Amino acid sequence: MPAPLLVSLDAEFARLAGELAESFSFNRSVGQIYGLLYLQESPLSLEDIGQRLSMSKGNASINIRLLESWGAVRPVSVVGSRKDFYEANRDIKELALRRVREGLTKRFDRADEQLTRLLKNKNGSIPAGAAKRVHELQSLLSKSRKALGFVGKWL
Repeated sequence: MPAPLLVSLDAEFARLAGELAESFSFNRSVGQIYGLLYLQESPLSLEDIGQRLSMSKGNASINIRLLESWGAVRPVSVVGSRKDFYEANRDIKELALRRVREGLTKRFDRADEQLTRLLKNKNGSIPAGAAKRVHELQSLLSKSRKALGFVGKWL
């Protein structure tokens, strides 16, 4: 009778992980898949993941690829099987820091590009005070990038 308890725990944890993912503006399925794999002692195939989470193999595959790109899951070989198997990277701190760093870096880069474009497109027609404030923002972005590196090392 222990098997139903494990299935229930897997299902409940996957549900909670899906809700948590949604609260951070990620796809619920991403959280469910990661949550399911996080608890497993051995890797699961794409078919097993889809079956246990009541999702299509296609949906599981798309979200597995996203998790792979984040370093949250990795493919593993299982002797005697040609199926795709996956296991979770259980280093939550490393995953969270990577996602935060990547997300903030993209936002910093985008803001810096837009500020640079704003200065170039106005061809000197920006008042000196406004240009100075834009440069101050760019300096703040640069300092924020550096601080982000220190935070990662500190944690």
